Amino acid sequence: MKKYLLDTNIVIGLWRKYQYVMDKLIQDKKIKILKEVCEELVVKERRQFRGQQVLSERFCKLLLFDMEVDRKNISEFYSLLDIKYSKRGNTYFDKNKLSENDLLLLYSCYFDDDLILVTEDKYLLNAAKVVLGEDKVLSLIMLVDSIKL
Repeated sequence: MKKYLLDTNIVIGLWRKYQYVMDKLIQDKKIKILKEVCEELVVKERRQFRGQQVLSERFCKLLLFDMEVDRKNISEFYSLLDIKYSKRGNTYFDKNKLSENDLLLLYSCYFDDDLILVTEDKYLLNAAKVVLGEDKVLSLIMLVDSIKL
C-alpha cells in the first residue's frame, strides 16, 4: 500500500491550508514521517498549558506515523549519488543543496517502493525527480489534488 513520506514543510502546509487533507491521510493511515522530521516539528508545536510545556494535539496525532530510518546502507547510497561537499560542509547532489534530513528522505524512498516523497523544497524536489523518478515525488498541491475526500 502506497504511503506518503512527508517533509517538514508539507506537514506545516497541510496544517495551515489543508487540515481536511491531513485528517484524511491520518484516517486512511497513508502517511509516514521520519523521526528527524518529528524532531523539527516538535520545536514549533510546543504549547504552554497551565504552566507546563505540552505538545499540540495535531502533532501528537502524527506520532503514530513516525518511522526510524535503518541506516545500514546509507554509505552505499551516498556514494551511488556521488554526493559532493563544499568547504563549508554543505552537501550537494547535482547542484542541489541538500540537508541531512533531505538525504534521509531520499534514502528512505529509494529503498521502499511503497513510499512517495512529498516536499515543497525545490532542491529536494529536483534531486528526488532524478534519484527516485517523477512518479515517486509530489508537491503539496499534487498531493492535495490526488486525495479523494
